[in-house]
Amino acid sequence: MKLKKLTATLTLALFLGGTTVPVGTGPAACAAEGSTESMITGVQSPVKVWPDETDTLLATPLGVIKGRQHENIRIFRGIPYAKAPIGKLRFAPTQPAEPWQGVLDATKFSPALPQYGMTGTDERALTLNVWTPAKDGERLPVYVFIHGGAFVCGSGAESQFESTNLAKQGIVAVTINYRLNTLGFLPDKAGLKQYGTTGNWGLLDQIEALKWVRQNIAAFGGDSDRVTVGGESAGSFSVSALIASPLAKGLFRQAIMESGCILNIPGIAPLSRGDLKKSVANGSRYVELMGGKDTPEGIGYLRGISADVLAANSRFQANSVADAKPFCFWPVFDGKVLPKDPMQAARQGSLNPVRLLVGFNTNEGSIFVNQASTEADYHAVMYHIFGKKAPEFFNRYPVDGEHSAFDRLSDVYGAAMLKSGAMPFADSLAKKGEDVYFYRFDYLDPDLPQGSPIGVAHAAELKYVFGNLDEKLSGNPSARRMSDKLLNIWANFIKTGDPNGAAGIDGQRWEKYDPADRKDFRLGEKSGMEPLHGEDLLLKINEAMWGDN
Repeated sequence: MKLKKLTATLTLALFLGGTTVPVGTGPAACAAEGSTESMITGVQSPVKVWPDETDTLLATPLGVIKGRQHENIRIFRGIPYAKAPIGKLRFAPTQPAEPWQGVLDATKFSPALPQYGMTGTDERALTLNVWTPAKDGERLPVYVFIHGGAFVCGSGAESQFESTNLAKQGIVAVTINYRLNTLGFLPDKAGLKQYGTTGNWGLLDQIEALKWVRQNIAAFGGDSDRVTVGGESAGSFSVSALIASPLAKGLFRQAIMESGCILNIPGIAPLSRGDLKKSVANGSRYVELMGGKDTPEGIGYLRGISADVLAANSRFQANSVADAKPFCFWPVFDGKVLPKDPMQAARQGSLNPVRLLVGFNTNEGSIFVNQASTEADYHAVMYHIFGKKAPEFFNRYPVDGEHSAFDRLSDVYGAAMLKSGAMPFADSLAKKGEDVYFYRFDYLDPDLPQGSPIGVAHAAELKYVFGNLDEKLSGNPSARRMSDKLLNIWANFIKTGDPNGAAGIDGQRWEKYDPADRKDFRLGEKSGMEPLHGEDLLLKINEAMWGDN
């Protein structure tokens, strides 16, 4: 199979929450409401609205809002946390929301921000959603969740992130929208000159959302000193970026990283690697191809182009790992929002001090690889990612009688794109004396066809963490137990900084992570401590992407 053909069979699944839409079909396929793909990704799946909701009013520092109440949970949807990023605020740092007059209607989710293949989006929708069980005078722990979607698509209103079950655990839960694709991550020279940063507009949105939480969450019964920020896939990349960012220091005390780290950007975008110079050069080429110039005047020209056009020009299928294009717009190591060398920041212990729950799924890479891949495909992709260091991988991890090309590609994709960066972050924070808990999710979804090679794939844990099982899985005792287990683990960590709870997990105690003896806690039907899964490969990939460990 030629590399080009392999590329065509890679999936759009990366950071879309686990969809298996073929690259050639594009994001429009997963945006079709009611489709299997959309229900997996949540990109345009129907948002959850409870049939028995009643109105509720709440006074906040910015004004009075009207939300809805379901049982004992009050839900406020579509609250603006920032000014609309339109006009001169497109490709510019986020500005805080201003107070409003009268009563703000927060009974409905806002539209998603512009993204390829989705209709009804709105560039103004820098909003967040709050679920709160708090009674008057209570100050409960807060969980802010950042959605995935490859930094090109997604929304805080996806049905899979409906947070009523978390709120029932005594947590104030928040989900957010942030700028995506070209609108959120264009690395332009003009922006760098004017603002001292570029290509990190979406990360600045997330920081502004956390500032909003710090200033306003008490009105919802949340404790601004007990904030945990979490995310999955691109959301996990975001969480790690916030841990590394000096601009986010002090905005949260705990973090949850599910499948992804900012240190994996070289494995995703090998042409830019997040490097400031290379990224800005790519951004300048994009501006020129769009008919403008990378000057303040040229960016003014881009501000007049339809947001949908800009979003369409950076859809992820044009930037797959095996066929990277220049316009792979991901966060940039700019020296202001992010350290210029985030690996060095981790090694030197300069990450923001936070307690950390971090991990990945056993078969993260499986949904990105065609089952018919050959050894030649494996070699070609390794050269693309690792260049002259690729032969080291062929020799150390050969295709042989025990390991097919599919197996090797799955392992390396998963490690290079989603797994390897977690270890240096865990090492760094643990060495600083922070409590770190490392997991591996290893529960095979009962809905998978028998003999499926997917295994415990990317994003498989999400429905269990949020307790949002579909009707079929809800009736499966094993799946129900797994969902209760993960929901309790996440809630325990958010509330106490320790995932164990009084009785441990399945009769086992989840030990804190030790960089001198790396282990993870396997989360399956039976759980327990094990040597860190695939540690040798993770070390090798970090060495290839960042230099000696």
